[in-house]
Amino acid sequence: MDVQDNNQIEELNKTFCQYIFKPDSLTKTESDNLSNVVNSAIKLKEWHVPYEIITERIYATNTENLEEIPNSVQEKLVNVRANDNEDISRINKVRNDTVRHVHLAIVQKKYIDSNMKQAKEELEQIKDIKHSIYSDFIAILGIFTAITFATFGGLQLVGNIFGKITQFSFKNIGGVLMLGSIYLLGMYLILVALLIGISKLNDRKYYLSNNSIYVLTTSFITIFTFGFGLMDKIFSTHILFWLLIALMLIMWGIVIRKLLKRSAK
Repeated sequence: MDVQDNNQIEELNKTFCQYIFKPDSLTKTESDNLSNVVNSAIKLKEWHVPYEIITERIYATNTENLEEIPNSVQEKLVNVRANDNEDISRINKVRNDTVRHVHLAIVQKKYIDSNMKQAKEELEQIKDIKHSIYSDFIAILGIFTAITFATFGGLQLVGNIFGKITQFSFKNIGGVLMLGSIYLLGMYLILVALLIGISKLNDRKYYLSNNSIYVLTTSFITIFTFGFGLMDKIFSTHILFWLLIALMLIMWGIVIRKLLKRSAK
């Protein structure tokens, strides 16, 4: 096949696909032009239905509009008339081959789109798993760091306090308990701050429950009260001591009440 025939076939194929894929119905002139294109094409031995162009046009069409294409192509090719009676069978073959390949290309496109959608969903799942692994790793590392910081810091503080006690007495023990309660509250607040920071890094929210607040406050008041009582010889008539005792009892009463309500649910 020479260059001239090749150019002619390319032009025929381009015009052929332009007409059969036109969204609207063809006018009388356009229908006659399509008939001339098909009649001219079947005269060339090297010509065949341009499957590759048809496939390309189908793949470039939105999925929502695919179902209308076969009927539209069929409608346009039905109006093609043969110039010679001996060409009727060849024109019918062109129409049937074209419509059949349109259906085939649509099935292929749906299959490819389905696989692409599934692949994207699996990729998103992999990304979510990866993000979850990173988040859990950061959370575990952060919690471990916070606990290590609190533990070693607490041991060092307690060691320093007890190391300065030169004489065993209730007053000294009371001072240690008071300092220990303050340290307990401070370290817990530091741990909460670290956990909140870690949760923000992981796009999560850390909530401090009411029960935790009550238990923490009550524990602090209890230890501090006993420390204060020991420093003041326990049986003190100091009004602050008895106020702390009253507050401690109230707080423990609230904690026990909340725990009983929670267990009753």
